[in-house]
Amino acid sequence: MVDTDILIDILRGVRGSKEFILDLWNKGELCVTLINIMEIMSGKETRVREKREKIMEFLSKFTVLDFNKERAVLAGEVIV
Repeated sequence: MVDTDILIDILRGVRGSKEFILDLWNKGELCVTLINIMEIMSGKETRVREKREKIMEFLSKFTVLDFNKERAVLAGEVIV
């Protein structure tokens, strides 16, 4: 599970964030939730078509988990 703050850092090009996520990817599958996607898509950058497409392409690299109470509890235990 990747936290929205990490995703935003990557999208904004925060130093070290890309390397951080690539290191995690090399260790296994990374997941986001519908809530992560909602939070990312609520940003003002998504109003620009080109940026929106780039964000959607980035998010497509992650496995998207359905969310329910049990998974929310598990995510809280393993979130990056």
